[in-house]
Amino acid sequence: MLGMSTASGAVIHHEGDKSYVLTAKHFCEETGAKYIDQISIHTHKMENAKATVIAMADDIDACIISSKRLETKKLSVANYGPEIGEKVYNMAAPQGIFGEDLVMLYEGFYSGKLVERGVSTADIFSLPANPGSSGSPVINGRGKLVGVVFAIHSRFHHITLSTPFEKLRSFIHNVLESKSE
Repeated sequence: MLGMSTASGAVIHHEGDKSYVLTAKHFCEETGAKYIDQISIHTHKMENAKATVIAMADDIDACIISSKRLETKKLSVANYGPEIGEKVYNMAAPQGIFGEDLVMLYEGFYSGKLVERGVSTADIFSLPANPGSSGSPVINGRGKLVGVVFAIHSRFHHITLSTPFEKLRSFIHNVLESKSE
């Protein structure tokens, strides 16, 4: 049986002839019947590339994959997380909706942190999302990455959960730093 999953992502680094893309870990995982035998990247500039998993975070829903160099701008990670009420933006391919020079854009606000037993488990945004939005970047008003979508609230399609900023920033920094050694 042939199956296909879709996710969104964002280029976060170029190095030589490679590009590194951030997406959701649950898209990259190789588990049971959902085993992924090939990951393909398709950009809004109609580039296509095969990708390989470089790193998956242990404690957050984040994954970095690499491919041949993509002619796409990279997103830089913000130096600090968003403040409550700060306007944010999301670029996604929900339900696989994308095409040449077509990127679905959304705007919303940062609402705060979801904390369970004293541990931050998610950043909450008022951004619409649907299946296929997983892995899509959340960007602040300065065009810097402040989150990556991993889920929506089951009762409210406009409440999006993102990996906690501090953990996401640390994961990206550690993976990219290890690539340059």
